[in-house]
Amino acid sequence: MRFMSKFKLIVRILIVLSLLLANFIPIFGVPFAAESGAPDISGVTNVIWYVNSTDDVSYNNDEFWTKDIQINSSGKMTWDNIAAYIDGNITVQSGGIFNIANSLLNLSGNFSVDGTVNFDNVTLIMNCSYDNEHWLNVANTGTFNVLNTSDISAYDKTTPIDLDKTIPGNESWGLHYNFTVHGNLTINNSFISYVYGNTIGYPGGIHLYETALARITNSTIFENQISSAISFQFLTQFF
Repeated sequence: MRFMSKFKLIVRILIVLSLLLANFIPIFGVPFAAESGAPDISGVTNVIWYVNSTDDVSYNNDEFWTKDIQINSSGKMTWDNIAAYIDGNITVQSGGIFNIANSLLNLSGNFSVDGTVNFDNVTLIMNCSYDNEHWLNVANTGTFNVLNTSDISAYDKTTPIDLDKTIPGNESWGLHYNFTVHGNLTINNSFISYVYGNTIGYPGGIHLYETALARITNSTIFENQISSAISFQFLTQFF
């Protein structure tokens, strides 16, 4: 009888532990696989999100803090009216789709666009802890559409940066991010600012490589390092 009582006690302890682990797993950053039907994310913190192939999930009217977000090939995620604070990287793989509207993203990491990313009235704040720490890159297979008063800028706009210490007063302000394009870029009725550049061979502004196809209309590109709005690498299709 004592043995059975001890056995039942052990079973109960194991059940309680399993429930506790189930509740606390997201806090420790175990990958979160989004599924059709979109689980509740209210108050979720420090989660690594994976949107897998064939997943099609939507979130709206929410605020959350998270780690890396990865949308795999053929995966799709849609946000509307979201405030997201991301301490990690966003990666949209080739074939993946990330639609974002009426939202704020504060990103302390890199943004890799190998698939399709659509911004519609989105504010993206690139939060660097030093100049040129993070980058936004549109790969050869990527398409990035920045539309309808979207705004991509830096979090820190005041820290003085010495561009060339041999020239007194040759400074810029703010912790800039890198913006490179190898694929398709469309910017319309939007704002881009505080993009990285330097005085020793890397022009400032949005850097378009030879494979890039860019269309920029009715938009403002300003306050970039080295003052350039756009720089070109070899032949680029620009409209």
